Amino acid sequence: MTTDEILTGVGLMVALAVGSQILAKMLRIPAIVVLLPVGFVAGALSDEIDPTNIVGSAFGPLVSLAVAVILFDSGVGLDVRRLTGGIRGVVTRLIVLGVPITWAIVALSAVSFLGMSSEAAVMLGAIVVVSGPTVVGPLLSFVRPSRRVQTVLAWEGSVIDPIGAILGTLTFHAIVAGGYEVGQFLASFAVGLAGGVVGTAVLWVLLRYLRLSGVLGTLGTFATVIAVAAACDIARDDTGLIAAILMGIAVANLPAFDSPAHRPFFETYVQLVIGVLFISISATVTPESVVDVLLPTLGLV
Repeated sequence: MTTDEILTGVGLMVALAVGSQILAKMLRIPAIVVLLPVGFVAGALSDEIDPTNIVGSAFGPLVSLAVAVILFDSGVGLDVRRLTGGIRGVVTRLIVLGVPITWAIVALSAVSFLGMSSEAAVMLGAIVVVSGPTVVGPLLSFVRPSRRVQTVLAWEGSVIDPIGAILGTLTFHAIVAGGYEVGQFLASFAVGLAGGVVGTAVLWVLLRYLRLSGVLGTLGTFATVIAVAAACDIARDDTGLIAAILMGIAVANLPAFDSPAHRPFFETYVQLVIGVLFISISATVTPESVVDVLLPTLGLV
């Protein structure tokens, strides 16, 4: 693509992302309801908005780093003190029981509705177990349920994201290699945990020892999350997501940290990135790929 085409694509992507969110606000509907069809139509009408044409193979890693920052921000909003009594049990069951149940039902349904091979159906099931803060966050902001329900869904949506990402990666490699090892999942979690510990220590040095605040504190936090997530992903695929959410939870709950002052910046960033992600990802879907599977997919949903 030429420089002008890239500039046009980036400009359109950002304008459509923000414009869709403004329109959704005016119509009083969840932003995702506007973002997905707008991105799909824009991608069908123009190749310039396709992110794979703009950034090529860098699109995947950029999405991973963007989601890592979103997960960090989600983690900052997760107060462990709210996980009292039944709420902790509900969140645990949603993850421990909900993941395998959803995985199995989707895999079986995909074979029936979409005629997928067993391997492809298992792969789809591993992907669909994820709700994720990019979807749950905007919907919670719109629906505004009771505090108890909001706490449950915020925790489930944030924690399930890195778990689902690793499950998807390991499932893909297991299908290709012809076998699955639980040890691989534990190794991924260990890398993410180590990254979260290192990242939290760095944030303590920046925010408490050096007492960075304001713009510098925000920049230091942002850079730490990106650097740690990138390093973990280099060591092992998608483990940066685990590190990011652990860092966010640590900042929110450890007494060594004050209430974070960087939230307005991160909230603005998250809002923009969620919009751009939905526009760009839906723009990669071609009408031809949807026609034959539209009704079976609705049945699967």
